[in-house]
Amino acid sequence: MRVLRANLYIGAMAAAGAAILFHAVLRWQSQDVLRFIAFGVIALLGSTLKVTLPGVPGTLSTNFVFVLIGVSQLSLSETLAISTLAIITQCV
Repeated sequence: MRVLRANLYIGAMAAAGAAILFHAVLRWQSQDVLRFIAFGVIALLGSTLKVTLPGVPGTLSTNFVFVLIGVSQLSLSETLAISTLAIITQCV
């Protein structure tokens, strides 16, 4: 029963994320394309870095820094695009 509930939760979160991403793509807006590209390149480079903290068995990604900056400086569409590409780059 726990596995089914976990799978339902994961599926619901993936569907919600896909719906939000689809909504952002439909309402794409970019005030400054050069700034978007610069943030994107920096985020992609930063997603390849890992920070090791003392006393913590795993590593910490630097993606959250670029997502926070994107939230304050870019539109929702741009921030979601950069975040998605950075996550895909980190996983590869």
